[in-house]
Amino acid sequence: MKTLLSASVAAFLLVSSAASADDVDPSTSPPPPAPTAGATPRCVLGAHAGIPDADASTAAQVVCDEIFKLGPTGASHYRIGLGKLGNVLILSVTVESAPGTIQDHKQLQLSGIEEVPVAAPRIAESVVHGTPLAQTQKVDNIVGDEARKPRKKNGSTHFAIGLIGVMPPLSAAGAPAPGIDLEFSYESAPFAIGAGLRAASGQDDAKVKYIALTVGGRYFLGDTDIAPFIGGGLAWLSLSAHTDGATHDGSGLGAYTEIGVQALRTHRTHLTLAVRADLPFYSLKASNSSYNYATASYTSSASPSLYYVPLTLSLGITF
Repeated sequence: MKTLLSASVAAFLLVSSAASADDVDPSTSPPPPAPTAGATPRCVLGAHAGIPDADASTAAQVVCDEIFKLGPTGASHYRIGLGKLGNVLILSVTVESAPGTIQDHKQLQLSGIEEVPVAAPRIAESVVHGTPLAQTQKVDNIVGDEARKPRKKNGSTHFAIGLIGVMPPLSAAGAPAPGIDLEFSYESAPFAIGAGLRAASGQDDAKVKYIALTVGGRYFLGDTDIAPFIGGGLAWLSLSAHTDGATHDGSGLGAYTEIGVQALRTHRTHLTLAVRADLPFYSLKASNSSYNYATASYTSSASPSLYYVPLTLSLGITF
């Protein structure tokens, strides 16, 4: 009888417990435990297309070790990326404050995967301490693109020699004085700059002496094989002209302007035809001299000064 009573009580208690569990309201059940606030940062290997798994894993481990050496705080996740661009390796670190939420991203261009140990401390300092990558550069940790020789626009140097004809003053009405032109220039389309020396001397009706040391440039009005140009610059001029029975001479600074055309520009050797006007910043002084046999000496009388603008026609060849 006692055994039957004990079994009945146990069965009643078991059914009561099951019923109580079914009646519990889920909304009043205690929430699951919250994640720990000071979770440890994670550092993992991300995409590494074109990089062997073994090399990529080792490179990521090197970068992660440098990151953890700096003691990062919070629950940030660091994803190490490796990519190839021709012969160049791109090393990147993406910082995520939460999965899919990018907090920061830094990358360096390396010459090869062998430069990862050199670049790792720099990129780790940048993502952990926020230091700009440029400021992490030192004399012993230059990598890849930072050591690249910068490209420059192409240009070429040339030497030119030519013949010139210098027109005398209009009042002299003589033939051009022959001379020579020497130039050294640097050309980078559409400009050319350089320095030159010109000299000419005439006789007979046009007693002209002309020396010019110049520095200036040209601007080409096209990029074809034959192109016109305009130019100008500064000059030191020494001039002498005989006109109206008097010799006028002087020297000093001036300017010049020119217009012309250059052919065979696509070849190493060019041909140039130009007209140039020299504009001195002074006038030529003049005097008439005669020999006085009574005093056995020359006497001179003052003559008006002459402002002389030499016009020059030149034909040259450039090497």
